[in-house]
Formats: sequence, C-alpha cells, structure tokens
Amino acid sequence: MRQSITAGFANTHWLGLTIFDETPQENGESFVSFVARYEENGVPGAIIERSRFLKEQGQWYYIDGIRPMFGRNDPCPCGSGKKFKKCCAR
Repeated sequence: MRQSITAGFANTHWLGLTIFDETPQENGESFVSFVARYEENGVPGAIIERSRFLKEQGQWYYIDGIRPMFGRNDPCPCGSGKKFKKCCAR
C-alpha cells in the first residue's frame, strides 16, 4: 500500500504546509486545519483540510478529514493575505 501511495505522488513537489487552526486534545481526539501547497507537473494546487486524529496508547492516528468551506472573497487560510479565489482556490 505504501508503494501505491508513493507512486501516486511521484510527480508532486510539496511547496509548504500552513496550519491555521488546531483544537486542544479532548478525550483522545484532536483536530488540525491546514493548507498543503504543491505543484504537480508544473500546475500549482492546494489541499485544504480539517483532519481528525485519535490518540491510542500514546500514538496519534489520522482518522479522516473534511474540506472546510470558504467563500471566494474570504481571506485565504494559508495566510498569504490574498482572497481565497486568487490564492489556494486556483
């Protein structure tokens, strides 16, 4: 499975990660909201997600994530100062 995931990102160049929100741990569960910027075959892109993690026996595990909703004219969560439509939404 690891080889399959690695092969899927063979043409991906990761440009940066911005964490814009995190929740404190509560009952072994925590959330992290982030923007991961990348370029794939020369085309820029971004993954924007609110990820859920669970802690079991001292180890954190990724469970799932949702894509937060942003309006086109909202400030981009990556912190660029640009509107979402002119930044990570492109």
